[in-house]
Amino acid sequence: MTVVRQLLAELGLDTDPFKRGISSAEGLASGFNRTLSNMSVLGGNILYGALGLAAAGATALGATFFTAAQNASQAQDVEAQLNAVLASTQGIAGVTADEVQNLASELAGLTKFEDEAIISGQNILLTFTNISDKVFPQATETILDMSQALGQDLQSSAIQLGKALQDPIEGANALRRVGVNLDDATQKHIKTLVEQGNLYEAQLIILKELQTEFGGSAKAAGQTLSGQLTILKNTWGDLLEDALKPSLPILTDLAKVLNEYLAKPSTVQFIQMISIALANFITSAVTKLPLLFDWIQRTFGWFQQNQGVIVGALTALGVAVGAFIWT
Repeated sequence: MTVVRQLLAELGLDTDPFKRGISSAEGLASGFNRTLSNMSVLGGNILYGALGLAAAGATALGATFFTAAQNASQAQDVEAQLNAVLASTQGIAGVTADEVQNLASELAGLTKFEDEAIISGQNILLTFTNISDKVFPQATETILDMSQALGQDLQSSAIQLGKALQDPIEGANALRRVGVNLDDATQKHIKTLVEQGNLYEAQLIILKELQTEFGGSAKAAGQTLSGQLTILKNTWGDLLEDALKPSLPILTDLAKVLNEYLAKPSTVQFIQMISIALANFITSAVTKLPLLFDWIQRTFGWFQQNQGVIVGALTALGVAVGAFIWT
């Protein structure tokens, strides 16, 4: 533009309108550049924010699906164990799988314990063949109260109570050693009942004593804010599990196919080839890193030594674009 100004001056022409036009164009170009810069920053922030939200949403959805699939798989394992216990004990307890699961679901809605954890405890109780359907529901609720009051897991409580109900005489001694208040008169009464063949009455005495000490602990904890939030979380988890249960056979078949495929010699050989190729690539990349670093260092050195040239070129380009749009 300086050449144009000089040419107009030599021709004796009035250059003021041209100067004003150039100044106006430069001002418009400068403003346009600032606008583009601001829009770029704003658009970038919006884009990054949207991508961040999308990534976070996808991650959360994937984590939720994975957790639900894991829980559904665990529920399937617990159910399979329940069926196995009922089969091995030939259903001597007199309860069905549906009755066990319904009782667990009912108690899960009133306590902090998940239904799978409750069924796992029930599975242990069912291994003690002297526990009948007459005491099974009360025994189930008792192990929840014991675990809540003593701060121990359901399996430990189920083993303790199962042993006590299986052999009330020895079980009374064992419970007394862990702090359950069974005095000598009560233990003597239990022994008499067992010797008379009245096992059920002896079991009721043990359950009554445990009820006196721990009864209602689990349900009381379920009525607190913490308990209600836990029940809400467990209920939501159960809904997701139920939604995924129909897909478990498909996922199981897929896992079988993948296991069979991965066990093939050709697949093992292919994975080994990939591993070797990856190792060779890493080795090659490591050996060439110094050359890359040298090139980067030389490039940045040239930029540092020619900052004026770069800034001038970018400025001229910006003014030229602005003048073109203005005209």
